[in-house]
Amino acid sequence: MNITKRLNKVMVEGNLTIIDLARWFNRPFATVRGWIRGRDMRASPQDAGLVIERLKVIERRIRKRAGLPVPQFEPNGKMRADSMRIAYLNKLMARKKL
Repeated sequence: MNITKRLNKVMVEGNLTIIDLARWFNRPFATVRGWIRGRDMRASPQDAGLVIERLKVIERRIRKRAGLPVPQFEPNGKMRADSMRIAYLNKLMARKKL
């Protein structure tokens, strides 16, 4: 399965957005959006290696139900739903690899 298909699959199965993946891969939104739309990664091989390793982690977490899919958040009196989502993903990314 190519990278574009794998990225789209983890977005659906992991309830992830493009911006979630951009944060996970530490790459600009436009770059990740390009990968999801099928832009070739070979132009930047250093990105490809990193993305593939981090993508494997996401796929394992989905398979093992280890923090993914991302739950739906409802705003509360203290935080907005998007802030809660970011905090959740930051905590998840800080955990050791599976």
